[in-house]
Amino acid sequence: MALLITATNNQSAPTPAPYHLRIAINPSLYTSDEAADLGNIRFSTSPNNSGPLTSWLEYVSSTPANQAATAYFWVQLPNGIAANSSVLFYLNFLSLTTEFDGVQAGEAPQLSPTYGEYDNGSSVFLVYYRGDSTTGWIVVGSAGTTTAPGTPPKGDFALYADSASGDYLYIDAGTNPNGDFLLQFFAYTNGLGDTFFSCDSSGAGQMSRLDQRGGGDYSGLALSRSWTSWNCPATGVDSLSDTWYLFTIIVANGEVANYQDDTTTTYDVNGSYGTLLNALSSGYTDACGGGAETYNPAGGYLGLIGDALGSSYTTYWQGIIARAYPPNGVDPTVSLAPVPTTPALAFGSSDPVTGSAVFG
Repeated sequence: MALLITATNNQSAPTPAPYHLRIAINPSLYTSDEAADLGNIRFSTSPNNSGPLTSWLEYVSSTPANQAATAYFWVQLPNGIAANSSVLFYLNFLSLTTEFDGVQAGEAPQLSPTYGEYDNGSSVFLVYYRGDSTTGWIVVGSAGTTTAPGTPPKGDFALYADSASGDYLYIDAGTNPNGDFLLQFFAYTNGLGDTFFSCDSSGAGQMSRLDQRGGGDYSGLALSRSWTSWNCPATGVDSLSDTWYLFTIIVANGEVANYQDDTTTTYDVNGSYGTLLNALSSGYTDACGGGAETYNPAGGYLGLIGDALGSSYTTYWQGIIARAYPPNGVDPTVSLAPVPTTPALAFGSSDPVTGSAVFG
């Protein structure tokens, strides 16, 4: 059995290529065709799993997964979707004994019987760091990976940095400093911590602060000068201590926005990113002597900085991804239907892998 998926970009601009599309399904409608953990689902450009597409299962609303009301899959479309166009592809149900392979089909680390057993997030998103490894990171001071506190949304591990000056870790994430993208991550602090992005190798660039002190100390955007030198937000919101937040940073057309959401364990989509800290703009105002600042991408480095509140404070990060920003901020629509017995004409659509026109 297979389902036909139609993804439609209603915007006058194409999506980026590759594009990362979230697909919501109701597994309880197809229970008899699904393995208990949905490990037999594959996405492809043709029925019977011909022309495979890479997918990552992020979330199921209950267990067993094949009886859940909601599941979120992320599928990478290598060629994106043209302006005012649709792409057609398929959700295939393979044999019930088929399991995730961690290559074409994977799942978030906390969903597997063994943490990360089938996790292929790095093959789906532009950037992916789940939190249990410092491979590729430069670690300075009291920082690294540890057990995640509280009720972590993406499993038992997190990257961390204590809050003495000089506690941080950073990596060349490879994000295009002049391109558009969404950076999303979960963060938790008992003090304050900073996420640096679009930085050069010295840490000069931008940062998003998570600050739970209140009293005019805000979570929001500010300038970074180095891994140990930065300004602070003049506006934003007060965040809570010991709370996991999803942060969404939008970089689009030389502008940047920042959101936080303490109500979700999944990546927000469709413009519903939670509480707005800083609106999409080329500029923002610092409160630490920097005055008016302008988004100034300096490179593709990402940094996790403990700030300088004191060594007894710690900030944690997990589930860090970067994905394509949809045209005009509007995600494509998705519909699913049983595969018709007679191929239907689909004028004006294109194959998500080859980019060629699909007519049926």
